Amino acid sequence: MFSNIKDRIRLLFRKDRESYLRFYKMLGFYPKDISIYEQALLHKSLSVKSEKGRLLNNERLEFLGDAILDAVVADIVYKRFEGKREGFLTNTRSKIVQRETLNRLAIEIGLDKLIKYTARQSSHNSYMCGNAFEALVGAIYLDRGYRACKYFMEHRIIGPYINLEKISRKEVNFKAKLIEWSQKNRFEVTFELITQSHDQGYNPTFESEVLVEGISGGKGNLIIVDKDQDVGTLDDPEDPMAPSHSDDAGSDKAPEDTVIIPPVSSTPVSSATSSSAVTTSVPSSLPNSSTTASVPPATSSGSLLPSSGADLSSVISSAGTNSSSSVHTSSVLSSSNTTSSAPPFNPPENGWYTYEGKTYLYQNSKPVTGYQTANGVTYYFNSSGVLSSKAGIDVSKFQGDIDWNKVKNDGVEFAIIRIGYRGYGSAGTIAKDPKFLQNIINATNVGIDCGLYFFTQATTKAEAEEEAAKVVEWINEAKRNTAWTAAGKKKLTYPIYFDTEMSTSSPSGTGRADKLTKAQRTETALAFCNKIKSLGYYPGIYASTSWLNNQLNMSTLSAFDVWVAHYITGGPTYKGDYRMWQYTSKGTVSGIYGDVDRNVGLFDYPDYIQKNGLNNLK
Repeated sequence: MFSNIKDRIRLLFRKDRESYLRFYKMLGFYPKDISIYEQALLHKSLSVKSEKGRLLNNERLEFLGDAILDAVVADIVYKRFEGKREGFLTNTRSKIVQRETLNRLAIEIGLDKLIKYTARQSSHNSYMCGNAFEALVGAIYLDRGYRACKYFMEHRIIGPYINLEKISRKEVNFKAKLIEWSQKNRFEVTFELITQSHDQGYNPTFESEVLVEGISGGKGNLIIVDKDQDVGTLDDPEDPMAPSHSDDAGSDKAPEDTVIIPPVSSTPVSSATSSSAVTTSVPSSLPNSSTTASVPPATSSGSLLPSSGADLSSVISSAGTNSSSSVHTSSVLSSSNTTSSAPPFNPPENGWYTYEGKTYLYQNSKPVTGYQTANGVTYYFNSSGVLSSKAGIDVSKFQGDIDWNKVKNDGVEFAIIRIGYRGYGSAGTIAKDPKFLQNIINATNVGIDCGLYFFTQATTKAEAEEEAAKVVEWINEAKRNTAWTAAGKKKLTYPIYFDTEMSTSSPSGTGRADKLTKAQRTETALAFCNKIKSLGYYPGIYASTSWLNNQLNMSTLSAFDVWVAHYITGGPTYKGDYRMWQYTSKGTVSGIYGDVDRNVGLFDYPDYIQKNGLNNLK
């Protein structure tokens, strides 16, 4: 559809292919004129002048997209609900195209991370994401026409994210329902504004009263607040696994790959050799899954390289191991991969190579070592050149509904799933991630090893212990779920991580735990990990390099494994030991719409945890 084959060929010759691939992941087809889509992401606060002197932003595209969206959704709803009356169809359409829904959908597909705007606008425009979504539809219409708009809404939006049957039955306009009831029963209903003011965050607040025949039927409060602002209630962090490490050198940028090869079917190619143990290939999965990571998809020729035999540097980003990074032998996957074997007789000049169950990556006839990035995935090769890492992701509700089969087939071996969080408002309410159960069941069912993380806003030892106890309570609830029981794999084979960082909604530091001292924050981390351990589970700590260096006393926490976030090539600069590295928040994985955090695992947790009966696997 939409001539994707021709577009993919053209893509190989484009300098801005990364942008095209990003839109392809979102839309399901390649743009013809990418400038229209870029304009759709340009908020008026960052308007630019055209050659004719006109201001360019996404407002005109938003106007167009609004009209096209109404037509497309009406088309889909009309055909889906045959025989339904006009009122039903109108209500169903309005529930889909309303701003709240469009805001959510924009976040689900990762559109919110691509919008260009001034920092001031982020806190004053709660519908910016929904407006950009409409502008995107307008861009699709101008670039590809109505048919492409319908394809996008039907297959990329409604299919994955909207249950039409459910949303058609959902009541959202309770005021209208009350008025309808009053008219039917001939009761006079009035709405009286009692007070109007502002809260501490300068958000408008209203108190209203419903009167039925002059008699009070109830009072209610309304706070109009941007989704990112602290209102002292259950404030869900935007995405706690995408920290803003502004004081880390280069950590706010994901590593850029030298080249990206669009995924195509992989066909391993065996080399001609007298030894049956020696093969040259680019396999879809490595031969020893307990100790190795997945390999990027091959080209049609069975090699990561073009058939012309171009230099491997055009495919991999070689940085070696950062000299200040502490990836020690004890921390690296080692059960079968760290011992050196005699080099095979016929290694490739450039490319992947499997020999006696070990996997190598050759460049200029030599195996590479340290951290290497190929096709957007980072790997670690030990001093002997043996692949000694696993490929992983971390996810939360912000990734929406995930196709875990596709994730597995794309080479992901482990996933760290958000189980819950504490709100960063003054109430500090604890909440379970609404996608936790779905993710843990589906991920383990396809054979992906799983761990968990909890986004903390604990300010005391007691609150940290409360968070840990709640995590284990939710795990036990999940184990009683028949769907997980049916899967037959109701187990955690990675740690439970204490996610400590600045509240992402407030870089100035207004979250309830942002002002803790180093000693206080260390106390909460210690309390959480000790509680998790006492309940039979394997604890760990997630934080950025700067957070580990400056906000925690790591000598006090040395008994616990570290998962470090640092968006930089060549490995994190954290000087302590770590066993997992989150190297980007802009990763792409089949089965997940939008960006996702990518991780490289340096320790064989499944083997260690199961052999030692941890995570209650005795």
